[in-house]
Amino acid sequence: MNKRLKWAILAALVLVIGGGSALALVSARSSAIEIETTTVKRQRLDVTISASGDLAAVGQRDVCPQVSGTIARLAVDDGQKVRSGQLLAVLDAQPLRVAQSQAWGAYQSAKAQRNAVLRSLPRGSEIAAAKSSLDQAYYAYRVARSRWRRATKYLKADKKMLMDQAYAAYMQARAALDKLESATNSAELRSADAQVEQAYRSYRKAAVDVQNSTVLAPISGTLLFKTVMSPTTGQESKPAEGSGVQAGVALFSIANLDATEFVADVDETDIGRIRSGQRAVVTLDAYPDEEFAGTVTSVGSMAATTKSGGTSFPVKVRMPKAKLPLRIGMNGSADIVRASREKALVIPYEAVMPRGRNNYVFVVSGSVVKRRLVALGMETDMAFEVTDGLEEGETVARTKVSSLKDGQPVTVR
Repeated sequence: MNKRLKWAILAALVLVIGGGSALALVSARSSAIEIETTTVKRQRLDVTISASGDLAAVGQRDVCPQVSGTIARLAVDDGQKVRSGQLLAVLDAQPLRVAQSQAWGAYQSAKAQRNAVLRSLPRGSEIAAAKSSLDQAYYAYRVARSRWRRATKYLKADKKMLMDQAYAAYMQARAALDKLESATNSAELRSADAQVEQAYRSYRKAAVDVQNSTVLAPISGTLLFKTVMSPTTGQESKPAEGSGVQAGVALFSIANLDATEFVADVDETDIGRIRSGQRAVVTLDAYPDEEFAGTVTSVGSMAATTKSGGTSFPVKVRMPKAKLPLRIGMNGSADIVRASREKALVIPYEAVMPRGRNNYVFVVSGSVVKRRLVALGMETDMAFEVTDGLEEGETVARTKVSSLKDGQPVTVR
């Protein structure tokens, strides 16, 4: 074989080998799966319980008129800031003053009737004279009895008659005194005394009602008008001049809007894992892009029925003063942190492939992925804590994990 032929054969072999390698590379690339990846990192992992609810004020107080009547003047506006003791409303006091005047007249009449009863009773001087007569009669009786005991048998009969006469005089004086004293404690007098007392109490109540015709703020804060039912028309409306009010029915509510709390309705299946002091993040429908940090301050013990027929318990989350204007009744949701881990090794939920009782991930190694068994700890709706099987900084597939195999060629998007 000449030299030229050898070089031709060698060149042909090179072309064949090179073409095969190129074909293998093209084939490998065509079987690779395009995936997205994530880097295993350490971060704080919070396990939360979510519940919907609304805003309420801390220390909110209802303001109720103490008498029924008609609003003559409103001294404040809805949403206005007020001070403790500030005038809020004035009721029409004319009917109350009429009632007070009538009560005063009834009181004076009762006193006059009692005085008439007293005038018909024995005077003190009469009772004193009767007591003196009784004392004298008793003394005369004792003297007569003593003389009878010392008398001779010839004088016994005469002395006995004198003693009996003295005793009869004593008993007569006693009866006269008893009659006078019983008259001063008669049922008629007791009834008159009771009527005077009742009339005086009615007058004092009428006088207090006149004073209570003004409605004052019991605390400082922001005033909120309440919707109340009219006692005359039965229609619901906010307080207005000329509208009727009932004693004990709240017209206003005063709230300290600088201190608000979110009242979350936590499902009964989750309430056992809620404790006072747990952190929470509140999101309001009015500010969907804002998060408000808070702390659980109380866990309710009285169940309530939700609109869907379920059972929930109220959980209060205290919120610090916010820069944004918050209003009572704003709806939203709270994520209450029931467990937390600092510097947990975290991977996204979709990076895990469960197989029976085991969990796997696909670790990117060059242009292929390697299946690896992992142990998981805490979990949220978005991520898992990895307790064994991965190291910080490793890269794992986060998409198409159900289609991957151990050693699968991949391309990272």
